[in-house]
Amino acid sequence: MVDRHPDTTSVEFKYATLYWGAGITVIIAIAFIIIANYCGITFEIRDIVAIVTCGLVSTTLVYHAKNLRLNYEVNKAKIDFDKQKYEEEKLSKQKESDKNKEFYSFQVASLWFKPDMANHVELSRKFLREHKDKLQDHKPISEFITELENNIDARKAVICILNYFENLSLLIKKGHVDEESIKLCFKTLFVDYLNILRKYIDEIQKESKRFLMNYEEVATKWGVI
Repeated sequence: MVDRHPDTTSVEFKYATLYWGAGITVIIAIAFIIIANYCGITFEIRDIVAIVTCGLVSTTLVYHAKNLRLNYEVNKAKIDFDKQKYEEEKLSKQKESDKNKEFYSFQVASLWFKPDMANHVELSRKFLREHKDKLQDHKPISEFITELENNIDARKAVICILNYFENLSLLIKKGHVDEESIKLCFKTLFVDYLNILRKYIDEIQKESKRFLMNYEEVATKWGVI
């Protein structure tokens, strides 16, 4: 785990190259003078200047080459550090996001067990059990719709439950909750309610195509898996 930035400040470029280069140049120049005098060779100041200049230029080139190499290694270390730090931060944020999604999933799922929702569930089950025959394929859906419209409490209960499923489905599709957690809690309910009320939902969708669109999509997917 990355816990600190690489200590690039401790990587100091040593100026030994300059010192050694200048020293060797001076030695060569002095040696040239001594040898020239010993051998009786005539030389001019410009000859010494040329030797010194050549030595200093060579030393400077070597110095810059080493400096470029050091800068490359320092920059590479910084890039590697930033990349590793980014990956760890990304993983940490992903874990935090997953944890928050699971917690939010629990909060949303717990609404199903609230007293008001429990009352809606009981009313809808009783109504659907009593009028299940009107939802069969050979029966016109208008009969079921009429019965539902005449029973305000049952209609409110059925619509409330379907809207709850629709909202859950939308949260799943947007990635705001953990689908697997919601699926463990509601797969059977999602599929059963869709199978029972499919004719009713199809009838409403003739006027409003987007009615329970997300719920129908999720419930269908869960029913196939």
